[in-house]
Amino acid sequence: MKRELFPRAQYFGSVPEYFAGNFHLGRAIIICMADPCRVETKLAQAAAVILTRLIELTTAQLEASREGRRGDVLRLDKELENTVGDKERALGALDEHRKEHGCFQRC
Repeated sequence: MKRELFPRAQYFGSVPEYFAGNFHLGRAIIICMADPCRVETKLAQAAAVILTRLIELTTAQLEASREGRRGDVLRLDKELENTVGDKERALGALDEHRKEHGCFQRC
């Protein structure tokens, strides 16, 4: 009889996206089968939006730099600094909620 290491979880191969309620274990991802915390899900989604915005801004700044548009580079740099601050606050709020509520440890 084969013993399951994580009976409440499903295993998936390497996945490029990070899903709320999931965590990486090496190259595998364990998906929690328990009911997800709505607050944790909302905070994780907000953080994902900000991280996506960082990718967009960085890409735009790289293109502006390659094209020699110094004004755009400086403007985007300021926007990147503000967005990095937003990211830090969003991930901090998510981490704090997980510590207080125990969401992350349920699996």
